[in-house]
Amino acid sequence: LASSPKSQFNRKLIAGVLASSMFLLTAVLFVNLISSEPPTVMDASKATVFIEVTNSQDQRCWIGSGFLVGDGSLVATNAHVAAPGSDATYAEKDCTNLQIGYTTNSQEAPSMFRQAEVMEISEVNDLALLKISDPLKSLVGLPLSDETATIGAPLTVFGYPGLGGATITVNNGVVSGFDNTNGDEYIKISAVINSGNSGGPVLGKDGKVLGVASAANLAGVECSDDGDCYTDGQNVGLARSIKLISQWLAQRSN
Repeated sequence: LASSPKSQFNRKLIAGVLASSMFLLTAVLFVNLISSEPPTVMDASKATVFIEVTNSQDQRCWIGSGFLVGDGSLVATNAHVAAPGSDATYAEKDCTNLQIGYTTNSQEAPSMFRQAEVMEISEVNDLALLKISDPLKSLVGLPLSDETATIGAPLTVFGYPGLGGATITVNNGVVSGFDNTNGDEYIKISAVINSGNSGGPVLGKDGKVLGVASAANLAGVECSDDGDCYTDGQNVGLARSIKLISQWLAQRSN
């Protein structure tokens, strides 16, 4: 059947309204995509904390990174960030005051600080779990992966290496292999790790923590007889598996 001029007009009007609505919706989505960080990046940035360790004279001993887990009152980090090791010097053994620094703006340095204490620690696995006194109620812990890391998988490292300022630094890379030298189990990663990154989260593509940034296998320096020197290879980042942290959290929930 033929349509009347009036019905044709109504159809054109409705089609025009729908087209305009779709255009506006697409424009809004596009603007949001180009102006917002991915949610996992924002969440991880807020949940990554700065750790400062001082002695009884309130002098800084060292700094590191960590990340919120569980309900946000706990911090996962490296053992060598959380406390002096068994081979610590006399002066280092006095470095036991833990300060956790927060920021909710990735462009600003941590400005909110809380005291913390060690709840669990394993020097063998170089991992520790800290309890924050008076934690920020608005922040919760990052989800932990229960899957084994796979070679070639993309990842992102968050932390406070101190290079380029006091704000958070984010590096991308992939799982480049595994290292079990001398019984130490590490995940090798291509992302850059520098001093101060230790204890920061290594997130997989799904936004879950698969490891804890722990060390760097530094490139060697070779020098010829005429004095010319060059680096032999590149640095390789090393991360600890998140499994032990998951076990500690499971034990605390029972």
